[in-house]
Amino acid sequence: MALRDLITKRRLALASVALATIPFGLLANRYRWWDGNAGAFAYEVLFIAAAQTVFIRSRTIIIALIVFVATCGVELLQLYNAPWIVAVRDTFPGRLLLGANYGFDPWDMVRYLIGSAIGLAICFPFRERQAP
Repeated sequence: MALRDLITKRRLALASVALATIPFGLLANRYRWWDGNAGAFAYEVLFIAAAQTVFIRSRTIIIALIVFVATCGVELLQLYNAPWIVAVRDTFPGRLLLGANYGFDPWDMVRYLIGSAIGLAICFPFRERQAP
């Protein structure tokens, strides 16, 4: 199998992982435990899989660390409550990307760490490895 075909198959698999997490994450808010945990896990897996799809040759652990730091940054941003960002968070897309207004929870960072570990475990086998 040609290298180009292998990369394409890996990208399709990673994109499928990313797309599969979307309904999972959206449905997660239907149950109390799932809402607080599975949604955060899915959020991390989605962004790690999407980034690995684009940056197929990048180290998965670096991508997972960047996603973890970025999502922790978004969590910390919930402490900032200027009127304009409150208005953005009041929208459905804003709530999905930036979290709820006044919703800072330090335990979310633990959930993001677990989600990053799950994303790393799922996406690592699909990474395109450099030739020795």
